[in-house]
Amino acid sequence: MEVEYEDLPAAATTAEAAAPDAPLVWPDRRGNRAFTIKLGDAASTDAAFARAAHVVELDLANPRMAGMPLEPRGAFATPLPDGRFELWTPAGKPHPLRDTLCDHVLHWPREKLRVRVGNIGGGFGVKNVLYPEQVVALWAAARPGRPVRWCADRSESFLADIQGRDQVNRAALALDAEGRILALRLRTLAGLGAYLAPRGVVQFAPFSTRRDSPMATERVIVREWRIARPISGRSSRPRTSTKGIATASITARRYNPLET
Repeated sequence: MEVEYEDLPAAATTAEAAAPDAPLVWPDRRGNRAFTIKLGDAASTDAAFARAAHVVELDLANPRMAGMPLEPRGAFATPLPDGRFELWTPAGKPHPLRDTLCDHVLHWPREKLRVRVGNIGGGFGVKNVLYPEQVVALWAAARPGRPVRWCADRSESFLADIQGRDQVNRAALALDAEGRILALRLRTLAGLGAYLAPRGVVQFAPFSTRRDSPMATERVIVREWRIARPISGRSSRPRTSTKGIATASITARRYNPLET
C-alpha cells in the first residue's frame, strides 16, 4: 500500500480561522462561521458608548482545554433476559444520557435501558454527553444478543473527546464620569472544531442588567461568534497555544470593539 500526503492550507488559531482569506473547513461555510449568536440591545448600547466619559477595553484569550481524565471513555452493553439492556459506561450524567439514547437515537422506551455508572476515574466535563461509541455498542449488542465492550485508548481520547474553551474575547465598558457602567460590549470567537459536538453550541450570556447591583448597568449587549476552523491542513480539534492578556486601561477615545 502506498500513501501520498499533500500539505493543505491551514489556520493554526481561532482568530486566524476567522480572517476573510482563511482556508475553509467546509466550502459552504463562509468565514468558517458555524453559528452566530447575538444578544442585547445594539442601538441603546451604541448610544451609551457615544455619551460615555470613559471606555475600558480588554482583549482576553482563553486557550483550548482537553480534559484527558485518567480513565478513558468506554462502554459495555449487555442484553438482559427480559429483553431490556444494560449499559455500563463512565458517564457524568447517566439519566440524560439514557433519555437521549432512548428518545432520539434508538427510539426505545426508557424502561428498556438501564445506564449504570461505577467509580469514574476523572471526567472534567468530557463524560457528560453522549458519544457515538455508546450508541454503537448498544446497537451491536442488540443484533446477536451478546455483550459488546468498547474502550478508548488515551490517544483516541485526546483526539475524539469533546474539548472546551478556545475563545478569543474583546470586551469594552462604557463608563460615565463617576465610573458607573453604562453599557458593555463583548465579541467572542469560539473554536468549535470541524464537527459539531453535543454541547458545542451554548449561548454565552454571563451578563444581565441588574438595577440592584452596586455597579448599575443601563444597557448591555453581548455578542458572540462561534466558528469552525482548519488546523494543520485537516479537520480536527487540537489545543491552541496560550495568548497574552492585555491590561485594561481607561481612555477617553471612542472605540467600537465590534468593528473589524
